[in-house]
Amino acid sequence: MLSTFRTQQGGEPVFDAMHRPELSRRFSWAIPNDAAIEAIAEVAAGRGIVEVGAGTGYWAALLEQAGVDVLATDAAPPAPSLGDDHNLWHAEASTWVEVHHVDGATAAADSNGRVLFLCWPPSINDMALEALEAYTGDTVVYVGEWTNGATGTPAFRALLDAEWELVRTVEIPVWWGREDAVRIYRRARPVNC
Repeated sequence: MLSTFRTQQGGEPVFDAMHRPELSRRFSWAIPNDAAIEAIAEVAAGRGIVEVGAGTGYWAALLEQAGVDVLATDAAPPAPSLGDDHNLWHAEASTWVEVHHVDGATAAADSNGRVLFLCWPPSINDMALEALEAYTGDTVVYVGEWTNGATGTPAFRALLDAEWELVRTVEIPVWWGREDAVRIYRRARPVNC
């Protein structure tokens, strides 16, 4: 099905931006690939994932298919019965897995040793920053942009840069004009408890 949304540009297949709103609403804002799912599954082995801001839970569904224990959470899980205003990012979309109704900071604080996973956190609020500040674990997977600023806030990226060490980057397919990647971080300093 996704092949119908691809075009040729300079001999390389790219995803047709005309269909981006529909595909992002139904699936995810970032485009997963096998390398990304394998890298995330590797760091989550034996610990599981807590996904904050899971949206439709599409990445969570792919990770579960790869054998990862995933707890998908969102402050406003998509629910078509609640109308378009309930979740503006995924209006009228259904979820791919059960997405629990939990705010980001609470989900991250209660992660119980799981890897924190943030995929395209919004740039218009502090959800990602609050989740990162509340998280006491040692591994974060961030899928999104770094310099364009369409994902996360400058404060979120500054905290990652200051207190976390980037240990791996995995390239993923991107929409035209985007610079998404999977970035895996380890905590650089122990948490003061």
